[in-house]
Amino acid sequence: MAPDAEKVRLNSSHTSMHGHTGSVRNVGDDGDVAVQVSVQVGALQLSTLRDANDLSGDEIAIDGIAYSLKGFDHPGGDQIKLFGGNDVTVQYKMIHPHHTKNQLSKLTIVGKLTKSDSEYQFDTPFERELKQEVFKIVRRGKEFGTLGYLARAAFYVALYFTCLYFWVTGKSTLTLAAIFGLAHALIGLNVQHDANHGAASRTPYINDLLGFGVDLIGGSKWLWMEQHWTHHA
Repeated sequence: MAPDAEKVRLNSSHTSMHGHTGSVRNVGDDGDVAVQVSVQVGALQLSTLRDANDLSGDEIAIDGIAYSLKGFDHPGGDQIKLFGGNDVTVQYKMIHPHHTKNQLSKLTIVGKLTKSDSEYQFDTPFERELKQEVFKIVRRGKEFGTLGYLARAAFYVALYFTCLYFWVTGKSTLTLAAIFGLAHALIGLNVQHDANHGAASRTPYINDLLGFGVDLIGGSKWLWMEQHWTHHA
């Protein structure tokens, strides 16, 4: 299990535990529940403060604000739903280095957390300097797979199927086994990894397709994403 898995794992059990989404309870019920108040977030009038543990599987929290994922067409595809039920401030800022308020304006605000603490500090001089150095290497607009990357991905997949053909037709040798193992590794470490991170292409369905490379080599796309993606921070 990944480090802090119990702390940041998917909270799919919340819905079944509480049997409701976005509910409010009065202070004194349990001593640690949300209170019904009126808060102003931007220009939107809200009626509840939310406990982070009350987020449903269709909701996330970023910087103390709860958002609904329902009806949201995420550019990276449905993989965003893996994060439902969690405070994803760290993951969001890690995945969106060019974060602006305009990105979050596309989401529907459903509440504000009663408590929002983070073990990390954002927008510090160190973070700004680090981003500046990274952006010198990974230029804006160049974050996704190039034609060279896609050509290499096609070669790795072709190598895999070529080895598979010779293996099943009875031409197995120790040399072929080594090359076949290398083909598995190239797909696992390059093709499926970058695709399941949403970085192989700007087009979600291309990432989805190449992401199934992990199934090709004996894994599971969705289990990989749940374990690797959600715990990356």
